[in-house]
Amino acid sequence: MKIAITGGIGFVGRHLARRLAAVVLVARGADRRDAAVRAYPRVRFVASLTSDIVLYDGVCGLCNRLTAFVLPRDRRGRFRFAALQSPFARDLLARHGRDARDLDTLYVLVTDGPDGERLLRKSRAALHILSQLGGPWRLSALLAPWPTRLLDVAYDLVARNRYRIFGKYETCLVPSPEWRARFLEG
Repeated sequence: MKIAITGGIGFVGRHLARRLAAVVLVARGADRRDAAVRAYPRVRFVASLTSDIVLYDGVCGLCNRLTAFVLPRDRRGRFRFAALQSPFARDLLARHGRDARDLDTLYVLVTDGPDGERLLRKSRAALHILSQLGGPWRLSALLAPWPTRLLDVAYDLVARNRYRIFGKYETCLVPSPEWRARFLEG
């Protein structure tokens, strides 16, 4: 759908036209997130307003298996994904004072509403992902009271050996067409 607007309407007019386009798409049966992404194609952060963003090592066999594990079990579509090697992840992590070159770390950006966001890392990120999947995976919440330092020791042991055990790809894997909309690129 295209809305033709002529004249110098400025930013506010363009914003209202895009909002109207999103409302029309939702009225026609489109998912609210999809409508927002279509109405604001240049705004790469639209998905983060309603989703948690998982940042993972795109060439790591274990990280790719984690992503493949989460996608079909995330029935609510809560998670979006971006490889640590992407410009999107680099910019997001820089905003939080982290370095995207640290490929041993799994991150989850949790949105706490319109104003707040927090960045979980390593074991806390993994536990958050599992606890949000529902079903038996909610039992991972039993580990929440454990000290982060202790949980991260186990995480670091796996992270140190992940390429040797699970393999390493030369490039980031391309998601299948059915999941492509869940991946943020930049």
